Amino acid sequence: MRLKHLPVSLAGLALLGFAGCRTTRVVGYPAEYVATRGPSHVWVTEANNNTVELWNPTVHGDTLAGFDRGSFDEIPLDSIKLMKASEVNAGRTALLAGGTAIGAAAIVATLMGSGNGSTCITPGTDFVTPCQDPNNPNTQTTH
Repeated sequence: MRLKHLPVSLAGLALLGFAGCRTTRVVGYPAEYVATRGPSHVWVTEANNNTVELWNPTVHGDTLAGFDRGSFDEIPLDSIKLMKASEVNAGRTALLAGGTAIGAAAIVATLMGSGNGSTCITPGTDFVTPCQDPNNPNTQTTH
């Protein structure tokens, strides 16, 4: 991979990774969930098995209200069969953070080791010199 393409590749991987940090799950007690969590949107399955995606849901008395495809919609709470919401998945987020840290360390190690040659410290001195080729001790390596 060419280094000039590295930032674009990393940005793409980050976007894919952040998508993996969320999971959709069934939530109980729709009114309480919306009131306490304030989700940006939810999926509601009504008693007639019609599924509606509500954006900016709010609860008004015994009614769940929000926007479905740009139009305002209200659903009585007693007609909600099932409600799903997207939430942060702590396990996936931790894996992403760990993987990102390991990946960053690998990139730094690769970049630090990509010089033109190896250097060694001569024992008993503070001199830094090119390393000798272990196969031929009378020559120095040129990487």
